Amino acid sequence: MQQPEASNATSLSLIDQARHRDPDAWRRLCQIYAPLVYSWVRKSGVPENDAADVVQETFRIVSVHLERFRHDRPDDTFRGWLITITRTEVLGYFRRRGKQLAVGEGGSSAMLRMQNAPEGNAVDADSQGWQDESTEAEIMRRAAELVRQDFEPHTWQAFWRSVVEGHDVADIAADLHMTPNAIRQAKFRILTRLRETLGEW
Repeated sequence: MQQPEASNATSLSLIDQARHRDPDAWRRLCQIYAPLVYSWVRKSGVPENDAADVVQETFRIVSVHLERFRHDRPDDTFRGWLITITRTEVLGYFRRRGKQLAVGEGGSSAMLRMQNAPEGNAVDADSQGWQDESTEAEIMRRAAELVRQDFEPHTWQAFWRSVVEGHDVADIAADLHMTPNAIRQAKFRILTRLRETLGEW
């Protein structure tokens, strides 16, 4: 059975949909961002056997307060807001256990970075030393896989071969029995959906 085309997709971003209590949007939001939060938690020194609990509590707080997130200024990013909540939960984890970060698991410098970071939406994950290219790539991969489900296979193939693999539009059109204009429309629809899904990314 073919998958439905997403030609009439809502213009709301995934975050906005989740803010309006759309359960599918919330599921997708968690699927995309949970690996990022998990990586932050682990890099802060939380042991592996406790990391999942800290991630779960972080997303519980996000679900309760998502309506408060605002994007009024250029530096108001969802990732900044999310890292602020994650940092708070990580600090709470160590306070509850009366522990200091072990040097081998991120060191006291990681704790200091969290404690000294500014409050609010505009906490830059890069400044925490919690970001790396592999995590970013994984988020993009997860988002792409979620978006892919909303499009016909040939539409996705046209987009992928054109945008990712860089093939000539005329060659793609001939191989897939599509017009060049249909290839351009496929690119536009999928890129639009990716931007809506990832928002600030």
